[in-house]
Amino acid sequence: MPRESLPYLICLLLSIAIFSCDKDRNSSIYGCCDHPWLRGELGNISFVTPNVFTPNGDGINDQLEFFCDSTILIRSLKIYNASGNLAYQTDSILADRYIHIWDGKTKGEVKEGIYTVSVFLEAPDGSTGNFNAKVCCNECLYPPPPEPLDCNNCLFGDQILANMYGWYTNYPIIECELCFQ
Repeated sequence: MPRESLPYLICLLLSIAIFSCDKDRNSSIYGCCDHPWLRGELGNISFVTPNVFTPNGDGINDQLEFFCDSTILIRSLKIYNASGNLAYQTDSILADRYIHIWDGKTKGEVKEGIYTVSVFLEAPDGSTGNFNAKVCCNECLYPPPPEPLDCNNCLFGDQILANMYGWYTNYPIIECELCFQ
């Protein structure tokens, strides 16, 4: 490579690094709601898991939850970080309507980011299935980010509870405003 091309190569590499970092930043906690929530059916059971939770100890959406319209057996639950490393695993949980499945901690610490949830379920009729989705763990430590973020595609656990039990809560709206706007 000619020596005079070196400044152009350095400029190109720096540009890639800067824009890649910005994209990574935006696609981690800032892109929380870019991924659809886990929703499906197995046998005659419907289930859903939010695509975002905020484990900051305020009592609102602090844990990743699993919701279903009847009792279902979670045979295996595995949660992987963005690098593909196992962050959390548990087996044989009986979920009856809803259950807290993860507090967002890996080795005792909350690690913000986008995680892959892989769950193997068994319905009461014996049918089984494996389901995968992305979920955002955002510790939501205030103040909010400098630029407001869109929460239209966010699904918080409290929204699901409100729908299941027919009562209204404004916690998801408050949580979104405090964390993202």
